[in-house]
Amino acid sequence: DGVNAAPARRDSSGVRLGLHYQTSLDTDLSVNAFYGRRDFDLAPSSDAAGSLASAERSWGYDAAWSKQLSSLSRLELGVEYRDASVELPAVGTASTPGGPSAVTNRTVGATGSYVGIPGPGHEVKLAFRARYIDLPLATSRPATIESAAFAGDTAGFSVGLNAEDSWSVSAPWTLVYGMGYRHVLADRDLAVLVPEVGGVYAAGPLAMRVVV
Repeated sequence: DGVNAAPARRDSSGVRLGLHYQTSLDTDLSVNAFYGRRDFDLAPSSDAAGSLASAERSWGYDAAWSKQLSSLSRLELGVEYRDASVELPAVGTASTPGGPSAVTNRTVGATGSYVGIPGPGHEVKLAFRARYIDLPLATSRPATIESAAFAGDTAGFSVGLNAEDSWSVSAPWTLVYGMGYRHVLADRDLAVLVPEVGGVYAAGPLAMRVVV
């Protein structure tokens, strides 16, 4: 493809900003945002043509809202966005030069959770997460990008639901059981149910949780 070496970094910089605002005694709002850039050079093969100066730009944010519904329940909602763009060098040879191209990875997500205490020693948790990930960069020329924001991700849509029930059986032991649901629409349509059962041991500063 005209490139035969890993990127050599020339310059990089970034900034992160965080904001937390307590809108009322029982409501919180927080936003975290970042922006970063990385300029690098790619070594061409012998017959490559065009500029090999390349650049990566990434930015995104997380926003979360939480509210204490009562002394025994709390609700949390969140959204996330990630964007990583790379200007790749020309793809071509001396006889057929090509111009630079830009490729962008994106992910959009939403989360939510509810925690309630219906009775002494009894806690209920409900949670969901939905994400859409677009990774055209991963199928272009993966040797040119090292974006940690997308490390290990798979392109496509996914949704997860979790319900968990905890009972304090007898101090310091707590019984935990629940059910999870995962649905992934990527290379193939995959849906699974994941039962969970385990326990928590908590005695003073020592706490251990085992759930399978």
